[in-house]
Amino acid sequence: MKLKSFFKKLAGNSVEYLGDDKYKVKYSNGDVYEGQMEKAFLNGFGVYTFSDGDIYEGEFLGGNRHGHGKYFYKDGTVFEGEYKYNLMNGFGRTVFTDGSVFEGEFLSGKRSGKGKYSYPNGNVYEGYYENDQRNGKGIFYYKDGRKISCVFENDRLIRREEIK
Repeated sequence: MKLKSFFKKLAGNSVEYLGDDKYKVKYSNGDVYEGQMEKAFLNGFGVYTFSDGDIYEGEFLGGNRHGHGKYFYKDGTVFEGEYKYNLMNGFGRTVFTDGSVFEGEFLSGKRSGKGKYSYPNGNVYEGYYENDQRNGKGIFYYKDGRKISCVFENDRLIRREEIK
């Protein structure tokens, strides 16, 4: 890599070489990246701290979150899973501040495919999601033992039936 062109691409930002292909970049907007880089792009493993307090720790490719990573939101919500070009894509798990948990498939940053949502009160919904909403068949499992078969359309309950 030509060092001169590398630093030219990062002009206006503070860049420090840490050794072993690791760098620390302080961006003019207050964001900070520490990790591997290649040709002035975030490539490999790194930690990106956003100026608003969010933190991403994981794999990068060509300057994008890409591969396995963990995103810590400033409100305390944590997502761990797969990314593709900065968007959640593939299997992931989100733990929300109220104690609820979503585990399932993501596509282009949204819940899509089979998923399981566990509520803080012990109830669980397992079913299908599309475009970040419940869509299609699913089952609610209540902590008192009841099971309800459901059909959703755009997160709206269309049909429900108790399973005995």
